[in-house]
Amino acid sequence: MPPYTITYFAVRGRCGTMRIMLSDLGQEWKENLMNFDDWTKGDLKQKCVFGQLPKFQDGDLVLFQSNAILRHLGINMVRFPLISW
Repeated sequence: MPPYTITYFAVRGRCGTMRIMLSDLGQEWKENLMNFDDWTKGDLKQKCVFGQLPKFQDGDLVLFQSNAILRHLGINMVRFPLISW
């Protein structure tokens, strides 16, 4: 099973950059694609922070904001060092 799971709609949108980054780094991921009807009628929307997608899972860690997800991937894949302020 791939270590990462992305839940998003079947469009490029905010997940396009994540997909490119994971692919560029040779990582595998699983995608849970949502359609608009399932999104509005299902219970996933209530479980998401701010009621928005994308949802990204890395083991037990779950992130919802695309910039936070990209930062997490960058730091953990040693592409971008931590910045000390």
